[in-house]
Amino acid sequence: MKQIIKYTILIALFYYLLSDLSWGKIVVAFENYSYLWSVAVMISVVLSDFFLSLRWRFLTKDKISLLASFEAIGISAFLNFLLPAKAGELSKIVYLKKFYNYRASRAMAVLFMERVFDVLLLGLLAMLTAIFLLDLEHSALYSTLLVVSIIAGFFLLKFIPLKKVFILVPNKVLRNFLFKTYKYTYELHSKEDLIKNFFYSALVWASYLMTTYLFFVCVAGFELDLGMVLIVFVISSVAMSLPLLPGGIGTYQAGVVFALGLYGVGKEEALVSGVVIHLLMLIPSFLIAWYVFVNKNIGIGFFKQ
Repeated sequence: MKQIIKYTILIALFYYLLSDLSWGKIVVAFENYSYLWSVAVMISVVLSDFFLSLRWRFLTKDKISLLASFEAIGISAFLNFLLPAKAGELSKIVYLKKFYNYRASRAMAVLFMERVFDVLLLGLLAMLTAIFLLDLEHSALYSTLLVVSIIAGFFLLKFIPLKKVFILVPNKVLRNFLFKTYKYTYELHSKEDLIKNFFYSALVWASYLMTTYLFFVCVAGFELDLGMVLIVFVISSVAMSLPLLPGGIGTYQAGVVFALGLYGVGKEEALVSGVVIHLLMLIPSFLIAWYVFVNKNIGIGFFKQ
């Protein structure tokens, strides 16, 4: 049943993207693109990976170097374009364990902290978008409740007796892994650590927004102000997170087409921009992953072991 629903959504999605297109307009849409600014966009993507690496190094308590963190981030970013539901994130655990002897349970705890703060930041941006830009009272209320729930849930986890639940896990290896992950998660739970993690996460998301702004305004040449770009960014980011196809292919473009349509951008121009920015985000990750694969003499099969 799930597969039927998934494929039904995908068919509807691509029908929305590809119906009533003027292929002539698609060709014309490329003509005004700035190749110089395209390079700037890819540099901005690398900057985002650098901020992600800073956050990862911080969350590992400097047990993993900035270079090792950057390598793991680059590989996972590339694999996220190939695997569904951001499964490429798990490659960080495998890579750091095999090459840098970093415990898998600690790496899993770091991944958990990353996801919590990423969802928190996206929720905050969605809330700001709803309150100040879209002027939708109900959306603002729902976004506020979402953010508050995430924060409250994260802190309440500390008081939930999860250890009693873990004891019920029959597999000893899995049970010990869950215990260690839980323990290390709350070693990162001090007030100072949470503030620093929020700061690094804010840098990451600010760099994501900067990449989006550089592309749509400087590369594609759309007449959008920062507030409009923020709306496009939030909508496309939420769409990209839907686990239908690897790398958010299709869902991301649909989010871009819908959001840009709010500001009068034609479907063809919006679709082309959604495809091109996705490609510009992939190229740096591919180059970083390719360098690491060659330097470490490994391939994608390494992460299936």
